[in-house]
Amino acid sequence: MMRTRIFWAGAAAALGLAACGGPEPIEQPTPPDMRETVQGFAAPRGRFTQDTAGEVLDDALERFGVASGIGGLGFLPGIVGGAGGGETAEGELRSHEQPLALGGSTFEGEGFITIKHTCPGWEGGTTPDPADGSVGLTANFSDAGIEPVIWGGFNACRWDFDGVQAELEPDVAFFVGDAFNLEAPDASNLVFALTNGTIALDDQLFTQNLELSLTDGGLAVLVDVPGGEVVFAPTEAAIEIRDADGTWLCDLEAGQCARGSDTISF
Repeated sequence: MMRTRIFWAGAAAALGLAACGGPEPIEQPTPPDMRETVQGFAAPRGRFTQDTAGEVLDDALERFGVASGIGGLGFLPGIVGGAGGGETAEGELRSHEQPLALGGSTFEGEGFITIKHTCPGWEGGTTPDPADGSVGLTANFSDAGIEPVIWGGFNACRWDFDGVQAELEPDVAFFVGDAFNLEAPDASNLVFALTNGTIALDDQLFTQNLELSLTDGGLAVLVDVPGGEVVFAPTEAAIEIRDADGTWLCDLEAGQCARGSDTISF
């Protein structure tokens, strides 16, 4: 069984009063700024062109392969959800005289959560093994709930994804919006950024930063192009390339992308 260790820090209403009789302040840590990544998926700024098509698609396919190989990071919301209780949650609540009320989407007080989760390893054992590495996450909260960005990092985290042996080392941040529920964490409509580290999948090593999104429509990745970025988003019908001017539909076997009467060959 994987193990999650939790530390909670709350402010005045939740944790009681300081010795002087007033609220004891809690200084929340500052999350990474994910606005540019979120905006890139919502409204990409770059353009997919004939001159860059081959290079962009090669990069996109590599990035999508890595993102798929790590399960689109869909397991991370569940780790945060474990902070609300459950079989794999283990930790302690550090407070003064009054308990901190957290659960579902109901919160009292203001503070932050830090979580250290032992990774399951490549063999899938039931006993947590520190040798399999860990992932640490931090989330700020207020009376309104979990704040939009959760962040942290992987430390030699070994995870088996449907037979793919992954070892994760990068920093991670993900955008959950304003309705994250600890009791029912949703792994859809999230945006992730992996930076400053490496991802090993079997015998392949990926060293670049990786930005991906999980939506009801599936997995997508951002690819840098001159002037901004484009979104690479395979669907059941076709491979989509979304850029500043709209959506290209690409057929890799035919070596062609089309948007209306415009075509790009590669």
